[in-house]
Amino acid sequence: MEFCYVHVQNAIVILKDGKQMIPFNIKEAMATGVFTSGTSGSGKTNLNYHFAELLMQAGIIVYVIDPSQAWQKHSSLPHIMHISYPMHVEWPNGTARQSTIFDVSRLTFPQRVQFANLLSKTLLDARKRSEHDPPTFVIFEEGQLYFYQGSMRSMKHSDAIELVTNGRNYNIRFGV
Repeated sequence: MEFCYVHVQNAIVILKDGKQMIPFNIKEAMATGVFTSGTSGSGKTNLNYHFAELLMQAGIIVYVIDPSQAWQKHSSLPHIMHISYPMHVEWPNGTARQSTIFDVSRLTFPQRVQFANLLSKTLLDARKRSEHDPPTFVIFEEGQLYFYQGSMRSMKHSDAIELVTNGRNYNIRFGV
């Protein structure tokens, strides 16, 4: 199975075995975010690898919160940070300037949620106090861990939800 990319007007079309499969518009992805859904084993993560590659080719920084280690085994993101407990994320001079996989596979489920919120808060806080705000895309792999049913309507505050809802003001978009 071979994938290739073809630029058509403002969109990039992903071709699979020579057949048009998915139009991907980077400008739209950076304006609205991306939601990928499907059944287990249907290729959601593989599709997101391709989206991440296209975003990086366009000069966009991509961060991936990866609970499965799938991204470090199969994607082209250049940097991996293995997260352990206790967690700490600090960017004194703005935010990291390279695409990064955050491997949270060693954390428990509650710690993974805690890390997603910590990363979201750190990223937003750094952007609020810095002039450096390159286009950035955060992929929440296995998004149901962080955005459970009803969480967007919940009165309970979440920094990850704040990133999803307000990140656009700081040139940050998301994929779930």
